[in-house]
Amino acid sequence: MAFRHPQADSAASRTSVMEGSDEELRDLTARARDFLDEGHDVRELLASLATRFPNDFEVNVLAAFAEILHGAPVGALGYYRPELAPRISGGRERADDMEVARYVALALMGRSEEVAKEVLAVREGSLRFRVAVVRNEGALGAKIGPALSSIGRELARLHRLGSRRPGAARRPKQAKAKPNTKTRVSRVDREKARESEIAAAARAKAEELCGLTETLPALESRCRPLVRAEGRIDPPELGELRGLLVELRLLREFGDLLCLPQLHGVDAYDYQIETVKKVLKDLRGRALLADEVGLGKTIEAGMALKEYVLRGMVTRTLILVPAPLVTQWKLELESKFDLDFATTSDPELRADPDAFWKKSRIIASIATARREEHATRLAELTFDMVIVDEAHRLKNRTTAGYRLVDRLKRKFLLLLSATPVQNDLIELYNLLTLLKPGIFETERSFRAKHVDAKSERTPLDPRALRDLMRDVMVRNTRAVVGVRLPSRQVMTIRPDPSPEESAAYEALVTALKAHAADPKKRMSMSALLLAAGSCPEAARESLSSATTEFAEARRLYGRVTESAKEGTLIELLTKNRTEKKLVFTQHRATLRALAQRIERAGIPVAVYEGSLTGPKKDEAIRQLRDGEVEVLVLTDSGGEGHNLQFANTLINFDLPWNPMRVEQRIGRIHRIGQTREVFVFNLATKNTVEDRLLHVLDEKLAMFELVVGEIGDVLGELDEDKDFATMVFDAWLSATDWTNPFHELEARLLEAKRRRKDAAAFDDAVFGDELAV
Repeated sequence: MAFRHPQADSAASRTSVMEGSDEELRDLTARARDFLDEGHDVRELLASLATRFPNDFEVNVLAAFAEILHGAPVGALGYYRPELAPRISGGRERADDMEVARYVALALMGRSEEVAKEVLAVREGSLRFRVAVVRNEGALGAKIGPALSSIGRELARLHRLGSRRPGAARRPKQAKAKPNTKTRVSRVDREKARESEIAAAARAKAEELCGLTETLPALESRCRPLVRAEGRIDPPELGELRGLLVELRLLREFGDLLCLPQLHGVDAYDYQIETVKKVLKDLRGRALLADEVGLGKTIEAGMALKEYVLRGMVTRTLILVPAPLVTQWKLELESKFDLDFATTSDPELRADPDAFWKKSRIIASIATARREEHATRLAELTFDMVIVDEAHRLKNRTTAGYRLVDRLKRKFLLLLSATPVQNDLIELYNLLTLLKPGIFETERSFRAKHVDAKSERTPLDPRALRDLMRDVMVRNTRAVVGVRLPSRQVMTIRPDPSPEESAAYEALVTALKAHAADPKKRMSMSALLLAAGSCPEAARESLSSATTEFAEARRLYGRVTESAKEGTLIELLTKNRTEKKLVFTQHRATLRALAQRIERAGIPVAVYEGSLTGPKKDEAIRQLRDGEVEVLVLTDSGGEGHNLQFANTLINFDLPWNPMRVEQRIGRIHRIGQTREVFVFNLATKNTVEDRLLHVLDEKLAMFELVVGEIGDVLGELDEDKDFATMVFDAWLSATDWTNPFHELEARLLEAKRRRKDAAAFDDAVFGDELAV
């Protein structure tokens, strides 16, 4: 039975499908689907169609099959413009053209594993070859046509060489020697040897002319040979090379992004569009996106994924993110990109792990995925695209997270991090190894080429390192892309403690200083001091398990009914009741106490903290967004990944000793998408550690006037073997003048700020403007 075009008996059936109406094409597609549903093979369908269209067997027809077999809308594939339509060269039997068309169709549908591995056909003992040519029209022909012609000429030269034994040189004719039966090589073996030599040379030429150095090996590993029973290769007629050239076309021709009209609620900035084009076209889908915090790396990754899906190049996707971000990623991809994903929060993961991990689209908590029972399953699967958010967590090759990503079989890989290198350049080497395995033979070779022997933070040759990073990294900054955020106003409020609160705090400080020499207790002492700086409830909870040395402090905190900061907080919340407000705290005890206190004041409130289930966290954020509550009290886990810019007022009820965490909190609302002026209030009870620290950070260092991310650069200039919170605690313990316990730390910070200007020059030279789009 042959498939019949709706106008098979008319003259129109012998013209190009391109000339047909959209209605005719839809009818053709529907009939083709029915034909396949009746049990007919795709090759039968192609052969039947070719009978109807002997002169114009175009990609327009193949696009219909892409819709049938891949599920992508025909129009979205972008193959209807004449300049994008490759034509199968003539001069061969129609059956051969059908074989060629099959491989091209498979390649267009992203099923390259079904494209034959060998690029040459063996027929009747001679090597025969052809190469698909692109109609020399439009931008595509101008870019790729010459390359295809060069490949064709190279193949012709190789064909002439193919008549000789592999490696044989021209030499005068000699008397014919008797064959040695012990070393005789069969004709099929000779053909295979010649074929392998020519195929290798053709691939090398394609790499040279088309820039397929990274793509070819990956595709070759996915291809498989189709060998006849008698040992001869089925005639793919350069099937692999044809498929590669088609995929090259897809990789190179991203001038118009198909995804843009299909985004929902996304006003893509020019720099985001150009970033996606660079990732797809120049970086071939393997890139480190290192934009500054708040510039929209998630949007860029989603656009790249959507583009690949629309073009039929990505079917299976795995996204690895920190656990708190799983729901956020799922909501964004569904609402903005119309892409549904299963997540590791789904019950099916526990019910049937094998079936779960075989789903085509998964967002996984990296903490879950790296467990051995899951990592082993994932290592056996193949993904078209893998995306890793907060990729700086992969900086250490010995971690389970790094080993997981390293083991994954993937074609495209996007690593997202605003701070890809946090300690030394070896972290950069580790990320590069994931993006381009084998780019360096060893860590030693990377050190020798790029790392100063005196400092692992210093590049040996900044220009060479910059050139290296240009091939894998995009780093947009606010200064370069010209993104302007609304202004922000930051105010620090220092309420006076009550006599009871002051006495309790002093008793705790006295006990802590008395035991400061015991290194085993330093961590617990630090936690006690942080809790006391938060609120009395947090202090009481921490002291409940403390040793007898803290009995007096425990007794005195039992008498404190309310902290001075709580009254100040209520005053702030009762002003401008129409404004949505966020209240951050580090402690769950403080969160519970504040929620109760705010409710007693008659203010609608919701809470967000780590122990809540994902749906309850999402519900809390929705309540604030939709105006059902006026205030959201949240712990620092709520500061990661969630877009909260629908609020414009943030209150730091307590303050982490690491200013980077304070900056991350503020970044939840002071980011792209915020249209109003942002107000930040810092609360610190007088004469506490937080009060003295804020004096240094705010008044001396002017932290809140720095560009987002800049405070991290300043802190990076300090002691690298300690985090900043440890330095704060050490300075406090060793202080002899309580009125200014951070005098030395202040001087070091100011000096670090000065040195930071030198570091900025380094950043600009290596990662700065030249790595932006």
